[in-house]
Amino acid sequence: MVAALGVVEQAADWSVAAISDLIAERRMLLVLDNCEHVLDACAVLADTLLKTCPNIKILATSRQPLRIPGEHCVEVEPLAPPGPDAEASLETLARNEAVALFVERASAVHPDFRLDQGNAQTVASICRRVDGIALAIELAAGRLRALSVEQLHARLDSRYDVLAGGSRTALPRQKTMRALIDWSFSLCTPAEQRVWARLSVFVDGFSLLAAEQVCADTDDPTETVFEHLEGLVDKSVVTADRTTGDTRYRLAETLREYGADRLDEFNERVTTRLRARDWCGHLVDRMLTDWFSPKQPELLQTLRLEHGNIRVALDFCLTTPGEATHGLIIASRLRHYWMASARSTEGRHWLDRLLAHDPQPSPERLMALCTCAHLTNGQTGKLGAVDRMLNEAASLAQDLEDPRGSAYVAQMRGLAMLFRRDFDQAVKELRWASDAHKHLNDQASAAYDLAVLASAKSANDESDVQEVLHECLSLCAAAGEAWIRSFALFTSGVERCKAGDFSGSVDAQRESLMLRKGLDVRNLMALNIDALAWVAVERNDAERAARLFGATEAIMCDAGGTLVTQGLSAPMHETYQSRAQAALGHQGFQSAFEAGLQMRIEDAIDYALDERALPAERTDKLAGPAGTSVLTAREFQVSHLIARGHTNKQIAAALVISQRTAEAHVQNILSKLNFTARTQIASWITENDSDTGSTRPRPR
Repeated sequence: MVAALGVVEQAADWSVAAISDLIAERRMLLVLDNCEHVLDACAVLADTLLKTCPNIKILATSRQPLRIPGEHCVEVEPLAPPGPDAEASLETLARNEAVALFVERASAVHPDFRLDQGNAQTVASICRRVDGIALAIELAAGRLRALSVEQLHARLDSRYDVLAGGSRTALPRQKTMRALIDWSFSLCTPAEQRVWARLSVFVDGFSLLAAEQVCADTDDPTETVFEHLEGLVDKSVVTADRTTGDTRYRLAETLREYGADRLDEFNERVTTRLRARDWCGHLVDRMLTDWFSPKQPELLQTLRLEHGNIRVALDFCLTTPGEATHGLIIASRLRHYWMASARSTEGRHWLDRLLAHDPQPSPERLMALCTCAHLTNGQTGKLGAVDRMLNEAASLAQDLEDPRGSAYVAQMRGLAMLFRRDFDQAVKELRWASDAHKHLNDQASAAYDLAVLASAKSANDESDVQEVLHECLSLCAAAGEAWIRSFALFTSGVERCKAGDFSGSVDAQRESLMLRKGLDVRNLMALNIDALAWVAVERNDAERAARLFGATEAIMCDAGGTLVTQGLSAPMHETYQSRAQAALGHQGFQSAFEAGLQMRIEDAIDYALDERALPAERTDKLAGPAGTSVLTAREFQVSHLIARGHTNKQIAAALVISQRTAEAHVQNILSKLNFTARTQIASWITENDSDTGSTRPRPR
């Protein structure tokens, strides 16, 4: 450092005080790089200089804060890799900062390398798999001397062997990823090293509570886990996302895999995964216990965040001898989540395999059979499978003398009959199930029975549908729940439409839609939008109806749900769509339908909730001086969050949108402003933002 300050003579004995005297009157920026390996010495030096040299500013880079007065920490995150969007254009991928670095380094070792349609998606996947870490990208690109992009991608399963061979002039720890992470590991205390290894069981991030439940043992009691976790955050091993209510933590995939290797070295893999299984069990217990309450949106959001970790727990139960019963419990108690998240296929996948691994008669198998039948109902070609599962479940309920099991079987048989359009038998089964659940004081199940019963009666054109709905809605209102209520309101809207009460139908469908929006249940929101199209046809607004039909299909396909043409609403959907086509003619219908198909999901929902205008007419534009549209209001919001340093994940949380949608907004902004990096967006916002919203890109 003394040499950098221009001192020629030997500086071995220079003290902090002497350095302070040397630069006391200078006006300068002092950069201290890589402070973490001499953290205490750098802290003392920086603190002393700031107190004794009034005209000095210090910029310190470190994996850990110096923790001195006046310190302001700015986290430097990895480059943001492209999102997992298979349809991202070549131009969009080329503008991504992680991909751009890969291409730059690849071109340096392979002058003929070009990003093209044939390799762009593979390059994007490589950048994602190395977590956007700049050193990892550089090391990976360097391997193109001898490997093709496809070969490089395939070999990333052994990433520490591949991510090596850095510059001969680099520090030893910067020549391979393994050396770099070994060095980071050595900076941790033994307790922090153990916690790092144990945290590797989480693949989708984790909460503090989850970390405490999985990492605590006799050596590291629960009350000490946070201290060790905080140390890992300070050392930049674990990242902390504070954009939502509770802080969520994450290990980058490269660091997680390293931790998993260490977990094996500590001989703790099985015990740690058992604790992770127990944590998952507690999580789904809460889901089942608190489901029939106002907590449903929170519960679904939590489970969506933990989805990858739930998969890991289920895989452990499936692949570890003696654990299949625990897996049946977890998968069965997630039945509401599988349905509400349009993951019925995945739920069936786990239950089918776990049932095969644990054929012994038990209450757990009974519940698993009913849940699997629930998730299978309505699927083409699965009627025989549903019957077999429910027949076995009924036999088990009788043998086990389990009245709850019998009521659940009846509920699922009623649902099965509804999907088969055997409405009389469906009504019989569901009425019995409802009475049984009321007798058992199971209000949640009784409300669901009534909601499905109302659907069956509506489909059968019975006269007492509204009475059944009133009873169902009363139970739901008393509990403050939204999921079952949204089904009842949907059916109420259908009934009102059939009766000619179009205003009442719209009100019911919109209330149902708002509840489902709060739950983020997109496949079911599509059904509400479809039903609102029916009313538009009845009101002779065929153009609006066609747009709503297009939006319905777009949302359903995006959510991975069953198309409305295959569900219970199919007859009414086909009737009303045919009427709209007849009113508009083929070309007119297709034009309006395509406009709905192209709507963003948020705009489609807004359009369905507001009859007054199209989204394009209601959306304010951020206009440049020439009056041309530059950014939409939503894109302007995203730009401001980028300027504040938000990641795509943090933007998604702040705006309550998916991370994929946030990534799309960022790429659209880059394209519209002719920029290549997020930092340019931040600079543009800082330099050009005004109260009037009149902005334009600066010259490049």
